[in-house]
Amino acid sequence: MKILKFVALISLVAALGFNYLQRLKPQGEEADLAREKKALSVVMPGEGISFSDKKGRFPLYEAYRIDPAGKRQLVGICFTTTDLVPEERGYAGPIKIMLGLDPAGKITGLEILEHTETPSYVEEIYEPSFKDQFKGKGINDPLEIGYDLDGITRATITSEAIARSIKKGVLQAAGDRLGLKPKAHAAPKYQPGRIIINLAGLAALFLVALTGFLIPKKWLRYLALAFALIFLGFIKNSPLSTVNIVNIITYHLPLLIYNPFFYLLIGFILVTTLLWGRIYCGFFCPFGAIQEFISKWKKSLPAMGKGIRQAKYFLLWAALMSALLIDNANVAGIEPFNTLFSRTGGKFHWILLGIVLIAALFDFRFWCKYLCPVGVVLGLCSRLSLFRFGSRGDCGSCRLCVEECKVQAIEKTGATVKVNPVECIACNECRIVCPKGIIGLRIADCRFRIRKIGVVHRVGHWINFVVVKLARHYGRASSATTSKQIWSSAIGRNDEQGRKINPKSKIRNPKSEKRWLSFLLFVGSLTLMLLILGENIYQSQRPPAPKYPVVNVEAVKERIKDAGLSPREAMYYKVIRGNQSD
Repeated sequence: MKILKFVALISLVAALGFNYLQRLKPQGEEADLAREKKALSVVMPGEGISFSDKKGRFPLYEAYRIDPAGKRQLVGICFTTTDLVPEERGYAGPIKIMLGLDPAGKITGLEILEHTETPSYVEEIYEPSFKDQFKGKGINDPLEIGYDLDGITRATITSEAIARSIKKGVLQAAGDRLGLKPKAHAAPKYQPGRIIINLAGLAALFLVALTGFLIPKKWLRYLALAFALIFLGFIKNSPLSTVNIVNIITYHLPLLIYNPFFYLLIGFILVTTLLWGRIYCGFFCPFGAIQEFISKWKKSLPAMGKGIRQAKYFLLWAALMSALLIDNANVAGIEPFNTLFSRTGGKFHWILLGIVLIAALFDFRFWCKYLCPVGVVLGLCSRLSLFRFGSRGDCGSCRLCVEECKVQAIEKTGATVKVNPVECIACNECRIVCPKGIIGLRIADCRFRIRKIGVVHRVGHWINFVVVKLARHYGRASSATTSKQIWSSAIGRNDEQGRKINPKSKIRNPKSEKRWLSFLLFVGSLTLMLLILGENIYQSQRPPAPKYPVVNVEAVKERIKDAGLSPREAMYYKVIRGNQSD
């Protein structure tokens, strides 16, 4: 097992290095130019229009039409937003848009060429209802979502980034090539009202979640979960996903000024995880909340073996490797909650969502325990948490905490309770049911952890000195007890007398009923997730082709005949558009 972990870690590091080197290399410029030239006839429609090569201080295409005198007449310009305003970014990176402008600075058309947003969230940006609202607008129009443009409900950040890119690109191109200047009031306004409302909602969620964690009351926790399900799930559609993790490690991040919600959410999750463990999973994960509410309808059966939980490590590794090697974070989007909260997805996505929700009826938090890649990342971070759950003394033969822990994160080692921080979701159930009240948060093995993560040894020495003094002062240890015995007892390696505990004496859960239904649902879910991953990889290699207009060949031939041009002259002036040039 250690060899497999080592190989997995080395392969991920190698994939991350490969991803970084690939981004340093110039990408397929010829393919990009070919895609741009195909889109020119879409954004600048009309008969007899020809286009120049990309040129100028700000690279753009010029569109011409042959007048009756045989001279070329400028009818507009075309450009891509990434050439003129490369600093503008969507949720996961730049969005490449081809735009056409007429001589009056009015938009004649647009086409989305490339983006790295989550496909299931931004499908509507390809719809005519979204793109057509930009046509006819120009340098004197606000071009702002919520003012003269309608955004996308589940992709507000993306639609706002598109509007900003188009507005800035239009102003820059019209001023540089067409010599047009906007009116003084036409500059886009930064309206922080919606952002403040979102941040206030997120802060309220954090407050309820932290209150429910620090004050172990079930109703507070259920209130936090319900709030997270409604606000973070169905309203904001912003649960932490594998795509977010890939974007973070590859530094594909949105702009802070336009998306402080993302940074506040990620920062809070990281801080709480390093302090107390997987509070996100236990208190404000929207998909975990809906599974937990579903499980209330039916009494859960005994859980499957813990060896099956290794599957989520494999899924995380496969998703990260695929996304890094292909350099597309959307490949890692294999979670069913994207389908639930966005209400979009393929047939495999909907089937997977149905299986997981059905399994939640019989197995408490089925997805969280066996398949969630995000839970793996947070669980590994929890190994470095400052405070952990555990017993502060001898709890005797009571097993209420073991039986109450529905994620099977607690084991009894002799008379001491040991909580696995990787699996614990910090739900406080063990603290609530403990009759002696000795289960709670305690400082983890700081000295050993500090040495592992490379902090100066002297800091560990002073922490050790303070902890030992406090333990002796409050009667947790006698003056004859050594610091090694205090630390070993605190982390559960020895009993209170400093004697080594035999690991073979662990008491197992007596419930050993076979879970054939859960196992079949697990196999089905795992298979579907691998199919979705394969489908994402396939789709990432075949980006959706834009819908170009079909050329009416007969009408073009009639126009050539009326103009008195030979086919060679028509091809020279690029009168015939598209591939049907014969």
